[in-house]
Amino acid sequence: SIGEVYCLVGKYDEAFQQHLGALKMCTEIDFDGPGWSLPYTYQELGNVYEKLGDKDYSRANKKNAFPKYDSALSLYLRSLLLWQEIERIDGVADIYVSIGNIYSKLKKNEMGKDYLLKALQLGLEIDDKEILRNSYMGLSIIDSVEQNYNQALKYYKLFILYKDSIVNEKILRITEGHKMKYQFDKKEGQIKLLTIENNLKTTLTSKQKQQKNFAYAGIAVILLAGSYGFYRYRRRKKLQSQQAVLSERLRISSELHDEVGATLSGIAMYSHLTKEQMKTGQTTEIEKSLNVMQQSSAQMVDKLNDIVWLINPEQDSLQKLIERLEEYAIEMGAIKNMKVNISVPEKIADINLPVESRRNIYLFCKEAINNAVKYSNATILGLIVKEVDGKLEFSVSDNGKGFDAVMVRRGNGLENMQKRADEIGAKLILQSKENEGASVSLQCKIT
Repeated sequence: SIGEVYCLVGKYDEAFQQHLGALKMCTEIDFDGPGWSLPYTYQELGNVYEKLGDKDYSRANKKNAFPKYDSALSLYLRSLLLWQEIERIDGVADIYVSIGNIYSKLKKNEMGKDYLLKALQLGLEIDDKEILRNSYMGLSIIDSVEQNYNQALKYYKLFILYKDSIVNEKILRITEGHKMKYQFDKKEGQIKLLTIENNLKTTLTSKQKQQKNFAYAGIAVILLAGSYGFYRYRRRKKLQSQQAVLSERLRISSELHDEVGATLSGIAMYSHLTKEQMKTGQTTEIEKSLNVMQQSSAQMVDKLNDIVWLINPEQDSLQKLIERLEEYAIEMGAIKNMKVNISVPEKIADINLPVESRRNIYLFCKEAINNAVKYSNATILGLIVKEVDGKLEFSVSDNGKGFDAVMVRRGNGLENMQKRADEIGAKLILQSKENEGASVSLQCKIT
């Protein structure tokens, strides 16, 4: 395993020494390890030689590259025999891919194609997406070299299909992990609330007994009543805080269910549709379906990133919020070659924002930036934060074609931004004239 890591970071001499040490343990020492250790070690040694050959080949040093490819092939064939002896189909399929690719690099395309097709057949039998993906990639390269471009394109599209399928499975596992963690935290929160409630009942009973025993001690009663009132106040604040945390978790769960769940359902639907299209050879439609799945996956990753960022307590400051909005504005502005100007007074940059305010301000500005990039035809995009009459004002402006503020208010274009403003008791301000740019602002009181 250490040898694999060295190989991944390009330290091939260190990788070679680690694999030789493993080989010595498997062959010379009384090694009672798993049966796959020896063929796997030969396979990794072959991989080191192949990487060294690739390094020489990339430097136009074919004379040194081909002997290293030959050494890699010899080790791969030795590994193949051992995989076959222990009847590990997955190992056989994986080494078939390696042998096929090395024959391709040795310019023996027919032999390379033969091994890759064998790997493909085994990959289909055991339903191994990694082997299928790598087999299709190798076959695409060989057909491209042989100028069989139609067949190469077909194999490459299948490679992309399985590559995206693997990525989608990883995203699904991450989402399920978040869901399980939420359920665990939810149960833990319920247990804590019940514990607090029981402790409160016990404390109340104890206080009542004390008040009865000291009914005639006026000063003691006053002190006890004051202490009890302060205690109740602290407890109420603590319960309110816990309830706010629970409400936030429920909101996050709802967002994950509504946004991420809907996106995953769409990807699953298009995956099924693509399978049907593949059966009938609808190449154009397959490409459209794959594009939809790719775009949906990217959108879902962005939504998950926003959710994680918004609940991170390390991002509570106004400075962190502006930095993230600046990154988004620059990224979006680059699409239309828009220059981005940011203006934030230093004295308010370190203000800490409540979670709800930060979330709604971020989503408001993000939507305003998105609208300006899409519709304004502007060359300059501005993000300005300033203090106005004891309130903070967040403005997104542009020097584009502008709009009729009255007509826009009558439509649904600003419905989401108005909702964000209402949720934190803020004021939405529109300023624009046709062909004279536009400004969308949010005025809110930060407590």
